Amino acid sequence: MKFDLLLIDFDGVISKNSVRVMLSIAHRAMNKLTPMPMGALIQALYSTSCQPPVVTSKLTFHSLGLSEKDLEKYFMELISTDEFEGEKIKIEEDFYSFITYCNDNDLKFKIFSTGSVDSSRFADVVKKYGNEIFYDLTDKYKSNPVIYKELLNEFELDPQKVLHIDDSPLALRTSKIVGMQTIMMLNDIFDEKQYDIYHEYIDHKVDTFNELQKYIENL
Repeated sequence: MKFDLLLIDFDGVISKNSVRVMLSIAHRAMNKLTPMPMGALIQALYSTSCQPPVVTSKLTFHSLGLSEKDLEKYFMELISTDEFEGEKIKIEEDFYSFITYCNDNDLKFKIFSTGSVDSSRFADVVKKYGNEIFYDLTDKYKSNPVIYKELLNEFELDPQKVLHIDDSPLALRTSKIVGMQTIMMLNDIFDEKQYDIYHEYIDHKVDTFNELQKYIENL
C-alpha cells in the first residue's frame, strides 16, 4: 500500500528528546514561582498534549492561581534556552535518511506540529527543507477532528491513504476516528503505558524512523 501523505509530528517524534527537555525546562521555571512535582506536569501533559504549548501553559497556570505576570516570567525562561543541564533538543539521526527514502519513493509528507515554526528547535529542519513542509496548525488543537477533515478536503485525500505518526495517543485517537492510519512513536514520556490505554486507535507502534520505514515497506 502506498500512502498519499504522511503527517509527522515534531516534538517526541522527529525530536524524541524534546518533550523531556522542554518538560525539564518548564519544571525548573515553574518551581521558581510555585512548588510543583515533575510527575504532576507529566500528568497534565498527557491530557493537554494536543493543544498549542501556550494554551497548555495558560491552563496550568490558571489552575494553580498564578497571575499573567507570572506567566510572562515563565515564558521568558522557556524561550531563553533549548537545553537542560547540557542536554540539547536534537533531531533523531535516522529522520533525515527517512526523508530521503520518502523523496526517493515519491512519498509526500508534512510536519504536523502545534509548535511555532519560528521556534529555534525547528531551525535545522526549516534550513534543510523550508517552511513549506510544515502544515499550519496555528491556534488549532490536534484533538479536534475538524482539522483532519479540513486537511483531507484541502488535499483531496482518502483518509485510509494518510499515515499519521505522532507520540501523543490522544492525537492519534482523533485521526483514527476520521479514518486515517496511525503509528505511535514511543519515547520516554509517551511510552508503552500510554500506548496500552489508547491501543485500539493505534495501528502500530515504533521506536525509530528505521522501524517506521520497514513498516511502510512491508505493507
